[in-house]
Amino acid sequence: MNTHNLIRKRSLFNLAVIFCLSLGITTFAEAKLTNRLSNGTNVSLIGFGTYKEFRNDIYLAALFAPNGVNKADDLSNANIAKRMSLRLMSDYSNRNMARHWKERLAINNTRETWQPLTQEIIAFSEVFQRKLQVGDEINIDYLPGLGVKIYLNGTLFKTIESSDFMKVLLNVWLGDTPPGKDFKRTIRGSVPQSEKDSFEASFLALVPIKGRFDSDLAKMSGSSRPTAAAAKPAEAKPKPQSRQQAQQPKPTRVATIEKPKPVITPKEPVIDVDLISGSYTRELVSQFQKNQEYPAKAARNNEQGDVTVKVTIDANGEVLEVDLVERSGSRTLDKATVKMVRRSAPFKPIPKELKLQTFEFEIPVSYQL
Repeated sequence: MNTHNLIRKRSLFNLAVIFCLSLGITTFAEAKLTNRLSNGTNVSLIGFGTYKEFRNDIYLAALFAPNGVNKADDLSNANIAKRMSLRLMSDYSNRNMARHWKERLAINNTRETWQPLTQEIIAFSEVFQRKLQVGDEINIDYLPGLGVKIYLNGTLFKTIESSDFMKVLLNVWLGDTPPGKDFKRTIRGSVPQSEKDSFEASFLALVPIKGRFDSDLAKMSGSSRPTAAAAKPAEAKPKPQSRQQAQQPKPTRVATIEKPKPVITPKEPVIDVDLISGSYTRELVSQFQKNQEYPAKAARNNEQGDVTVKVTIDANGEVLEVDLVERSGSRTLDKATVKMVRRSAPFKPIPKELKLQTFEFEIPVSYQL
């Protein structure tokens, strides 16, 4: 083979490799993370987010909607199927997972909205009463007319027949105070395709072990089975009556006085400290927002940014400490936020049900001109 033909074949091979790679890149860029719900509905990714605690990645969240639904806000419609999915990025205790959902739920919904659903919320949180590990997947599916289905690694653990319950759950991610400023931006899906591709790769890299929780479900089913009823003793056959006994007159009936029915007292409302903590945080943030204003100096200099402060108060609501968890990049905005927190004090006293002497909460503040 002469040198000219060898160079030509190598050039054609390189072009073929480049072409195949370009096809692969195009396919990945156009691909969508899709799921199929139990009723046959196909849903696609419309938004995502990373939940962090103290700068540690806890889980990747994915919000799915049927084809044709492109806006996260449209998912509030009770006639639209949807899926909230998350995969754990670190070992996270079942207690922390239950507390996370209940607190965020109470922060992003009014007490009048979530309180009638307290029993459903507690039943939902009980799903997490098992050890969770990296890669575990939690799917929360809403099927119109069937309710909310909660899965762990593909195993169905709970069904809650309430469309209102799904609304309060959605607000954990889509409400006014979602888990972080980046989460708030990305969960609604208004991000470049490259960012969405990067998320999909990270999400798919966390592979849940299918059926890992099946044994837990079997234990739950076994413990809930009713015990066999004790066998009833055989009834003695009545003896035949004599002729004299049969002719005796029947005794006259005596009127019986019905016993008064017992008075049923209404059950006391269920007290859940996580829900109370979340509801209390909502009130504290609302109190701060009444004193929030855009610093004049920052406005004149076109300074913008997001600030998150952690506030510690005592039992009477007095501020003990203010820490900047996330800075805006503007000293003016950061300092003004701290001053606004102190100006908002005293805050509402800590609820007695929490039995705490101090309370910590975070306030996210966004300054946009």
